[in-house]
Amino acid sequence: MERDPQWLIGVDFGGEGFNGGLSRGRDFVVGSSSVGSEGDLPAEIVFNSELETLAQTFRLSGGVSAAGVGTFPGAAYDVSDPENPRRLNICFLEGDLNNAPNFEWDPDATGQGGAEWFYVMVSDYDGTGETYADANFVLPPDEDILYVVWGRIAGGRTLLEADPSSITIDIARIAA
Repeated sequence: MERDPQWLIGVDFGGEGFNGGLSRGRDFVVGSSSVGSEGDLPAEIVFNSELETLAQTFRLSGGVSAAGVGTFPGAAYDVSDPENPRRLNICFLEGDLNNAPNFEWDPDATGQGGAEWFYVMVSDYDGTGETYADANFVLPPDEDILYVVWGRIAGGRTLLEADPSSITIDIARIAA
């Protein structure tokens, strides 16, 4: 995470970055993304209380089901052309089975971060959060997921304590 203090840390699910809390969509679980290695893109995830992304929210309850449009405090960009970044769609999962979804990406400081995963998608940001409303999201989602991020708030920190802040992802491709 770029910017001090580092308020967000990865929840280790075996991912290849962010302390195990970040993975390519296709590596999350075999067959979990339609994006192959040729689709690897450098991305920047910006966390900013003044920049909102409307995102399809999914609820973990008896499978994964679309719950409606929620908000993500920031945005994700394809930065393969740094002079012309392309804004990307984001989806997120609210995994707390005991509470109704609040339609906000807002991880907490518990060990699981409130199970607030988010998915950076390859598609252009639609401005409505509706692109994935009819997605057949089966855990894990079988869509155009570029990156999966599972984070939690670091001990003694607060959500968006460093505002704005960002995560830059540029996982190298190795050609065979």
